[in-house]
Amino acid sequence: EGRVKRKREIFALYKELLGGLDGVDHFMPELENTCSNRWLTTLAFKEKNAHLKVIEALNKENIESRPLWKPMHAQPVFKNTKAVINGTSDDLFSRGICLPSGADMSDEEYEAAVTAVEDTTEAEGPLIVIPSNVEADLAIEGYDIEYANMLIDWLTCNVKMKERCVQVYNTMAAANMGNLFFEGYYSTPDKENIRTGFNFSLVDVTAAEVFEMVPQIKELVPMLNSFDGLLDCELAGTARLDTAMNVVMPSVRGIMRVGGKNLSLAQDKDLQKITKLLHFKNKNELKIDRMTVEGQIADSRLEVFPFDLNIDRYEIALSGVQNLDMSFRYSISVLKSPLVFKFGVDLYGTDFDNLKFKIGKAKYKNARSIPAFSATIDKEKVNLSNAIRHIFEKGVSDAVENSGGEAIQRRKEEMGYVAAVDMETEALSAEEQQKMEAASLEEEESQTER
Repeated sequence: EGRVKRKREIFALYKELLGGLDGVDHFMPELENTCSNRWLTTLAFKEKNAHLKVIEALNKENIESRPLWKPMHAQPVFKNTKAVINGTSDDLFSRGICLPSGADMSDEEYEAAVTAVEDTTEAEGPLIVIPSNVEADLAIEGYDIEYANMLIDWLTCNVKMKERCVQVYNTMAAANMGNLFFEGYYSTPDKENIRTGFNFSLVDVTAAEVFEMVPQIKELVPMLNSFDGLLDCELAGTARLDTAMNVVMPSVRGIMRVGGKNLSLAQDKDLQKITKLLHFKNKNELKIDRMTVEGQIADSRLEVFPFDLNIDRYEIALSGVQNLDMSFRYSISVLKSPLVFKFGVDLYGTDFDNLKFKIGKAKYKNARSIPAFSATIDKEKVNLSNAIRHIFEKGVSDAVENSGGEAIQRRKEEMGYVAAVDMETEALSAEEQQKMEAASLEEEESQTER
């Protein structure tokens, strides 16, 4: 299971770094309702024989790769054998490549392979490098601005440029997608080392609008798309950009907070599994009076810190880990429910189509026992904001290296924090197990009567 997880991380890394190149046609797709083990990452270029130049470049860097498998009918041993063909296998063989996919290789080794592919495909993309001799200090104000699908009524911001870096601060805007606050930097010492830092807040926006403005959030919080209602979203951190100006997701380091009031949770097929498991009374639409989800982004994953949630007939404490390859581990402690005892549910899987669960005792006993990280998240956000605002005073290189996380680590050490998903799940007693089974039977009978 660990090896498959690493293989899927490798595929996600390649796709994130190379998927935007002009010369790349497509990666091996994953069929709906399946979970590929991604044992070998393959891709096809747009032009025939483009893969041969890439293989040669990788060989010069002592990185092994090879073409896709040669079609059976084209191999000498089957030269005189009858074949039924339509040209697909020959086409893929003429432009496809098998990239190095060893589970024991580091992200740095894979990034070296990616650099060789990028240089060979000569895909310049929309990369912008700030000239070293440019210095500017601007105050910008605008009205009735159209950007993508966003209509901005008014916008104001300050921009400063020097030392191959752009700093944007005091950005405030009112748009059709909600209100926006933003500050950040874009540092370009050279095209191989493009870095960004950001701190932004979106107020009164829908989940769909959040995804449209910041598509990367969908990879971090895929279940956010199930919420209807207006959300407030905060995201602060640092990241590396590739030469196509895409965020390299494994490089993201930072914090996030998503909250809202009077929300409803649409019942898609993934959530139906959970609501059925917990015997929710209203299975069509779940109402949430308030919600605040906080977490830390690092090491290709989002760690969701424990938070309290009132939903249907339940009060639950939820926390977990969401990985960029869509695998996950979540822990639910049911603090209040129609049952007379508390219980917990561990949820895990390679994605939500392959959800598995384990029922046991609750890992948190009441709302007071839930560890609090809100003040620490605020502190991390202030630290990242200061790094952005004082980037030229402290030095661009120092600010770029400030990826945050120190305050959160100190907080964990101070309280001896152990994530619920890493705690051992204690089994229910025989009496509790009987009550759980009785509740399931009662629920099934109730459904049948309806």
